Amino acid sequence: EAAAAQAFTQQGLPQLAKMAPMPSSFYKNLPNTAIVFIAKAPLHEILGFIVIIEVDKQAHIKELSVAYQHKQQGIGTALLKEAIKWASLHYTHLTLTTFRDLPFNEPFYKKHGFRSFTPNQKWPQLQQIIMAEKIPALEALPRVAMCLRLKV
Repeated sequence: EAAAAQAFTQQGLPQLAKMAPMPSSFYKNLPNTAIVFIAKAPLHEILGFIVIIEVDKQAHIKELSVAYQHKQQGIGTALLKEAIKWASLHYTHLTLTTFRDLPFNEPFYKKHGFRSFTPNQKWPQLQQIIMAEKIPALEALPRVAMCLRLKV
């Protein structure tokens, strides 16, 4: 996660790169319904990971991180495709929250069929997440909720 954050420095946002990653207790205490896919190199080096939790009775990407030194190699796309494949077996939607204006955030997900939306009362937990992610020091970087419809 910390290695992935280096991408923010390249976007002129060193304050994001310096933010502490999730504590290990977060990952140890994920609910039983959480799914984690990990991309590893042959010698077990972790290249990236994606964490999917349940929010509003739908699949939700809590985190997708790829180590900065391994960016632009298709690892994030491969992890996202696995998440979509898995979620489509169990849910009708896959949601996430991300930064609106960073190229490896909203535009990346749009390429994979996600659409930005404003969560309404049908999405109370997602509303809470997006509100909690509004960091005063980062107001210049708006957050956005996104959704991919998995089943008709």
